[in-house]
Amino acid sequence: METGLSKISWLGGKFLLSNYKQERKSILENSESLKRFYKTFLNKDVITKTYYDTPDFFFKSNGININLNEIKRSNNAQIVVRYDSEYDRISFLKYMPDTYLLDIKADSSLMEHFGFIDKAISELIINGLQVDPIDILINIQPVLVVKKKRDRWRFVGMNGLKFIASFDYCEYSSPLNPGETEKMEIMEIACENHPKEFEELFKNQMQQLVREFPTIVRIQHSDLFIGYDSLLQTMFKKIKETPPV
Repeated sequence: METGLSKISWLGGKFLLSNYKQERKSILENSESLKRFYKTFLNKDVITKTYYDTPDFFFKSNGININLNEIKRSNNAQIVVRYDSEYDRISFLKYMPDTYLLDIKADSSLMEHFGFIDKAISELIINGLQVDPIDILINIQPVLVVKKKRDRWRFVGMNGLKFIASFDYCEYSSPLNPGETEKMEIMEIACENHPKEFEELFKNQMQQLVREFPTIVRIQHSDLFIGYDSLLQTMFKKIKETPPV
């Protein structure tokens, strides 16, 4: 059985930027709430995230995101299986791992790694899905593609708080709705500390940032949810509302 790296429960947020260049410059250079943080530039990437699901979004409806991350000019890719915290987990699972990662060759077929995905789902959904995930996985297909031009910075505070801020120019598209795209400029912040010990400190820091920059708007942190809402929700709603002939 394949095994992957599990990481602690994700703590962070996404913010929609209304003026990318201006807000990015102000946050990096002039923020009062971040002046006690030491920042370092990490890298620039061009990332393609492809989300997989069934045509009726079975896994999304159960809180599971399955995606393949590919980085330009890299021979490796990464499968990510995550329990999306847009859905509340029962209390004793709150700080348990919510993400499983597997590094693969860039040209590998997702089907080759169904064993890993099946195992990750069984770890994330303790009570199970009432069906065998493999029976559902054989029907998955690409449902959303997110292309990101990203630059990343690490912030380390005097209070021990550490997080990474990514500034992303994103383009969302879907094979289910060809020809339509949605472009967004987004800042994503991910805490690097264990959430159980730093949750309140991190949340307070994010609140300070939002108060300082009222033009940035907090949005759903899942790219799958963002893309679904902007490109597919209306289409699926129309299908549901169309009366049978």
